[in-house]
Amino acid sequence: MKHSDPAAKGLPSNNDPVAGSDSPSTPRKPGTLLAGLLPSESGSVAAKPAAPNRARPGDLSVEDAVALARSGISIVRARWIWGAAAAVAAGLVVGLVLLRKPTEHTAVTTMLAKSTLDQILQTEVAPNPNLQDQENALRNHLSVMESRRFSVAITEEFTDAEIALVLAPYLKSGDTPSRVAFESFVAGRIGAERERGREFFELSFSHVDPDIAVMVADRIAATYLKLVQREFRSANLAASEILRDQARELQDEINTLEDQRRQYRIEHNIISVEENQGMVGDRLRRLDVDRSELRLQRVRLEAQLAGAQTDMAASSMPFDNPLLASFGNNRELRQELDRLEAQREVLASRYGVAHPRMRDIDASIRGVRQNLSKNFQLALRDLEAQLASVRAIEAQLQEEFNASFSEGVEIEKLANRYLLLGSEAATKRETLYEILRRVHNAGVVSQLPADVMRVVDPAFIQPPRLPWKLVYLVFTFGVAAAAFLGTPLLLHVLDERIKSATDVEKVLGKELLGGLPRLVDVRPEDQGHIVRNNVDRLNVEAVMSIVARIDLDSKRAAHKAFLVTSTAPGEGKSTIAANLASAFTRLGKRTVLVDCDFRLPRQHVIHRTSNERGFLAWARAGFPQEGLFDPRSLLGIQELTDGTHFIPAGGEESQPTQMLVAKPTAWLFDQLRSRYDVVLIDTPAAGLFQDALVLSRFAHDTLVVAREAKAPVSRIVRTIADVDKTQAPVLGVILNAYTGAGPNARLSDRRSYGRYGYSDPAVETVATKAAMQAG
Repeated sequence: MKHSDPAAKGLPSNNDPVAGSDSPSTPRKPGTLLAGLLPSESGSVAAKPAAPNRARPGDLSVEDAVALARSGISIVRARWIWGAAAAVAAGLVVGLVLLRKPTEHTAVTTMLAKSTLDQILQTEVAPNPNLQDQENALRNHLSVMESRRFSVAITEEFTDAEIALVLAPYLKSGDTPSRVAFESFVAGRIGAERERGREFFELSFSHVDPDIAVMVADRIAATYLKLVQREFRSANLAASEILRDQARELQDEINTLEDQRRQYRIEHNIISVEENQGMVGDRLRRLDVDRSELRLQRVRLEAQLAGAQTDMAASSMPFDNPLLASFGNNRELRQELDRLEAQREVLASRYGVAHPRMRDIDASIRGVRQNLSKNFQLALRDLEAQLASVRAIEAQLQEEFNASFSEGVEIEKLANRYLLLGSEAATKRETLYEILRRVHNAGVVSQLPADVMRVVDPAFIQPPRLPWKLVYLVFTFGVAAAAFLGTPLLLHVLDERIKSATDVEKVLGKELLGGLPRLVDVRPEDQGHIVRNNVDRLNVEAVMSIVARIDLDSKRAAHKAFLVTSTAPGEGKSTIAANLASAFTRLGKRTVLVDCDFRLPRQHVIHRTSNERGFLAWARAGFPQEGLFDPRSLLGIQELTDGTHFIPAGGEESQPTQMLVAKPTAWLFDQLRSRYDVVLIDTPAAGLFQDALVLSRFAHDTLVVAREAKAPVSRIVRTIADVDKTQAPVLGVILNAYTGAGPNARLSDRRSYGRYGYSDPAVETVATKAAMQAG
């Protein structure tokens, strides 16, 4: 294919930014024209403040329960044909099975578990019976009646002829009666019930023959009486033997404990626990008194020694310390020293220093001083010796005290062990006494007649509370009703396709921009012109609400380009795109609709125009630019009756990628964005082809159309994920062809709310234009 060089004519290259595009961070204008038309979460036109939710998380309010019930009813209404078919089939099957079932008669016999001897036994043996034990015993009766052992015992009470008679109505042709079959038969038809809080038991048996039912019921009661009596006697005998063995073992253990206690007493010389503990206590008290006195003496000597050492450090002869000054003959020596010093003073006044008498008296003074100094040193050493002696004696007393205390602890341990042996022997004696008493009681009971149960009422045929036919009819109706309600709900759960607004916002993770209901009453040729032709006011309002949401959610204030795609073919994206274009045009925006679904173009069919000219014709001609927007050019741009400009596909192409990635294509969409307020690009299904992903370079946002009950949710999620990786992420999802009776509570409420307001589409059109002019 030949075409002119785009670079030579100043066309943008593939790497050039989209002309006229705003920054992604450009804020949206708050005063947009469509601000008043944005639908709220509840589907109304103006959003109202949500009421505070006072319910705790996880609580199911009345409103939630009502909404859940309505949703279930909607699901059933949407698939009522499947439910009706399932109800008819289930009712026929169950009805035929029940009608073929023969009527059975139930024989009932009543038994009393309380024996006539209970009062005697309670008075003599157990004056204070345990109510819980009695209740457990009664429950045990019921468990035995429902056990396989009881069924085996019943089978043993019947002869082969009786077994054949009982099984005859239930045997198929060619089957022979057997005891194994009879056991299973009886086990499945025995009924055992107990009156709550009482000792009465009802045993029942059902059979088609009332006489056989009565006979078997009586035999069941007699069998249980035999079983209980036999078990009662054998249990008493076994219990008595076990108790005797236990008594012998306990007696042996008591004898062993007594021997151990005696040997222990001899081994550890325990005359009396109290005497041993008293002796040790007296010794500890005496040692504690002596230890206290020595502690006081030691403290006194330590104080005296500390004072003496201090005084000796200050003077070699500390006469101020009374203890040191009074040691030995210090007083006499001090008096002698005073006398000699006085005499020396007298002689000094008469004689000179070198006088012989002066030298004699000085020598005497020195001798006295030396004796005093030695005495003071001896006194200090004597204090130290006294302190050391006291400390040694105190340490010895402490050792004796610790040894006596340890001996006391050891005696306490021995006493505890000795007392423990005695306590254990006493406990075992009490247990032995109790066992011997139970042995005696068991022996008494074994001699009594075993009438722990007795028959109160012989077997009789119990009339049914309701006629069997009525029961069968009610059961059949219940099964049919469950099938009618359960089948649609089960199909709804198993259906993986998108079904409601909840799927869009929670499962898909994208905002629900709005939805268009299933156009049942609209002709196919008018479905693409709902807004242009005012086809049903509610449908027009639905499209206008989608446009309002798109206008507000888009980050761009002007010159917006939207990609309209879907996951699978047949979801109505072309119809949605055509109606969106008319809605934008009605709101006064210059809008162009570009049909880029080259594989299966539908816009020219919707608008009843020719498809000879269009994008493909222009591309195949080499992308000429002269007079491109002339209606007579190969691009084939034309103005529709509602004022929307339209560019047809211009043919069909199975491999359009080469044309879409060409530089003139980017230039064309750049021109369209600069000339128009809104550019709508209809593309093939993004879930099948890559055309939408390639065209996303020329758009700002993508609108995904999802038809209810069409594409599986998993495929839609993959499609949204692929588109979100492009330059035009998914702005939101438009739900198409939803059912008014389906589970779309939000959209259904919107249609119900739409009944209020204008009643004339013409009046609505005038009001819309007036609002647009005011904006």
